[in-house]
Amino acid sequence: MSAKRILISQIPESVAEAYDGVQSIVAPDGSASLEELQGAVEYLLDTVKAARLDGSVVPTRLN
Repeated sequence: MSAKRILISQIPESVAEAYDGVQSIVAPDGSASLEELQGAVEYLLDTVKAARLDGSVVPTRLN
């Protein structure tokens, strides 16, 4: 199985910022509540969906 790498320049800034938000909750010390994590992940997914709808993100199938 090979994975294609997505270039950083291909990721919209809004998606990168949402992902950073998830990372900041998960990484530090693990003290985030389940609700905080769920909210951050839902926000990330909503941001990705919005970027896909406006054409900023082109879906790529990884094999």
